[in-house]
Amino acid sequence: EYMGTAKGKLARTVFFANEKVTVKQHEAFMLIFVLLLFSIISSVNVLFHGLADPTRDRNKLFLRCILIITTVVPPELPMILTLAVNSSLLLLQRKRIFCTEPFRIPLAGKVSTCAFDKTGTLTTDDLLFRGVVAASDVDGATTPELKAIADSPSDALIVLAGCHSLLHSPEKKILGDPLEKSIFSAADWRYTYPERVSTLPKQQKKVRVLALHPFKADLRRMSTVVQVEDIYLSSRDTRAVVKGAPEALFPLLENPPKNFDSVCAHFTKKGLRVIALASKRLAAGPSAADLPREEVESKLHFEGFAAFESPLKRDTKEQVKRLHDSSFHVVMITGDNHFTAAQVAGQLSLGPSSTLFLESKHGSNDLFWVDESGKHHPLTLTRQAVRELAEKHSLCVLGPSLQIALDTKTLSEVRTLVTSATIFARASPTQKEFIVEALKASGQGVLMCGDGSNDVGGLKKAHVGVALIGLQEPPEKKKKEKKPPATAPGQMDDLFGEAPQFKPGDACVAAPFTSKHSSSIRCVLTILKQGATTLVTTVNTYKILCLNSLLSAYTLSALHMEALKTSEAQSTVLGLAQAFNYYYFTNAKPLKKLAKQRPSGTISDPFFILSVLGQILVHFGGLYYVMEVIGKKYAPAEEFKITHDAEFIPTFMNSAVFLYSMVCQICIFFFNYGGKPHMESLAENKRFFKLLALQFGFTIILTLNLAEDIGYQVGMKFDHVPFEVSFVSFRSVNYSLG
Repeated sequence: EYMGTAKGKLARTVFFANEKVTVKQHEAFMLIFVLLLFSIISSVNVLFHGLADPTRDRNKLFLRCILIITTVVPPELPMILTLAVNSSLLLLQRKRIFCTEPFRIPLAGKVSTCAFDKTGTLTTDDLLFRGVVAASDVDGATTPELKAIADSPSDALIVLAGCHSLLHSPEKKILGDPLEKSIFSAADWRYTYPERVSTLPKQQKKVRVLALHPFKADLRRMSTVVQVEDIYLSSRDTRAVVKGAPEALFPLLENPPKNFDSVCAHFTKKGLRVIALASKRLAAGPSAADLPREEVESKLHFEGFAAFESPLKRDTKEQVKRLHDSSFHVVMITGDNHFTAAQVAGQLSLGPSSTLFLESKHGSNDLFWVDESGKHHPLTLTRQAVRELAEKHSLCVLGPSLQIALDTKTLSEVRTLVTSATIFARASPTQKEFIVEALKASGQGVLMCGDGSNDVGGLKKAHVGVALIGLQEPPEKKKKEKKPPATAPGQMDDLFGEAPQFKPGDACVAAPFTSKHSSSIRCVLTILKQGATTLVTTVNTYKILCLNSLLSAYTLSALHMEALKTSEAQSTVLGLAQAFNYYYFTNAKPLKKLAKQRPSGTISDPFFILSVLGQILVHFGGLYYVMEVIGKKYAPAEEFKITHDAEFIPTFMNSAVFLYSMVCQICIFFFNYGGKPHMESLAENKRFFKLLALQFGFTIILTLNLAEDIGYQVGMKFDHVPFEVSFVSFRSVNYSLG
């Protein structure tokens, strides 16, 4: 039974989604397979070379081969690949953005389309009550004006006072829907709970809620059975009161006014949110509270319209402009009226100034475009025709029209329509989910940002879902002023300014990202910037890992051919340097401005493959030069008499290979750092730059043999080698850098 309720459907969407976003790891496994193949070839070469010598210790030979293979896939591989994601998690947490699915952070770097809910996301949650349109004025010859509470008809006010689901907090504050709260705030009415009685002092009336039929997203209306008490006349009567979307109430009205649609459109085009009000008298008695919903919401008498304004948040326009400047496609998906949505989209410049609405005739499946003047245009769902139309007009798809398209058109035609539209109005939660899936199916990376339970499906299905649960808007930019120190003992300064406030909701249950800092969409840009940085760092980490692994396998096999080894101290120095390099490499911060181009999000990119091949050829060539030209030319003759099974003995060639490995490792991290336009440059990442400079200086000191004691501890040997060889080695370092 629970799964059939609204909360049950929400839980089913969260926990049993039809499709979940997962990380595609086949490319990583393919890369590891290639590295493993290379290491096996090197190991087999060493094995056959060793088996050709009958004096070799077979156990040590096999151990040597196994060491070469395991070098390619180091045990710290999982830790290395998660460093970038973990550092991004910490940076996001400092900005009060929390992530429950860390693998989605790199996915934020692939986002190309940003979808936003309207109310509570782009606009404020606090609706402003603007007035009532009386039923008697709707059929007038002139366009009616909004009336204040004091001038509104009594029957319309009874609907507003009785049709709600408000509660009381322990502090006696009214809790509930922002729309309903704005009515009581503007009218200065009193409400008591649990009696559920609204008192209208100026109208001398009390309205008591007897039964409640809550708002449903699919019905787009709610209703209550109320008892109205006239304090002045000491009389009572029972009524059914209903409020909801105008198009949802219109079929339920017994005698709807002729100008119903035109008057509603007049106010929605101004950006106002309009709801219709209706009621009917019921027979007095306890049985009235037990009437089924179908009977309560039938044969209603129209009482008028109520209009509300939902202004844009302070920085919404600025943040949307930044997204447009960075070449992101921005769309709005809302359950509100299409005219209201189009007006907000016009303020944000989401598309061309003129708007076309996809509508249908009542009782017909024929779809057509309607412009703002009411003129009809034919619908052609070819890719070229829709795109040409989208270049001239902002396309607005209504939820009912989308449902008709799903029933009568092919899936490819519907996807063409969805990918070209800018505004989706009157969309149900299920339709929001479908829109996100259609955008994903077209190959776009999708980010969905919302704040309500009706956004849960879209938040769950998007590559990146962001829930806003902060109540405060970001403060206006002001000049910094010195604040006097707190004088009260024990007074604690909040690290984030004023204590953050949160609003309860279901969006954060499903969304992988939750912003608690404020209600601004600024967090979306923060996530996108951090995602791009993480994606670039992750791809480059794969490249560095690939280069280091290949170089290590080749170095071990080359040394083995000469019956040489690396000392434990040399392996420790190389390992520690690599660990520190990885840590600071993955701690790069994003730039303040989003880049226009999207980063490459795959290691199968031709640039990635050519880069790895080019660099590894240079490093292999340098290693060959160090061993064949420098090592064999200047190494003393007794070093060539070392046997394979002997313990580690410091040699000149061993020392040269170690120094070259140090320089190669520095070069690999230096030249594969991502940098601009997605992250801070190497010069700005001062800690990492200083670390590389320190390692390079240490390598030069060892190369020139300026610290003999340190060189001895590391396992280096320059005895019986002319001093000018150090300068030859120094030139080889310059070669590797070049």
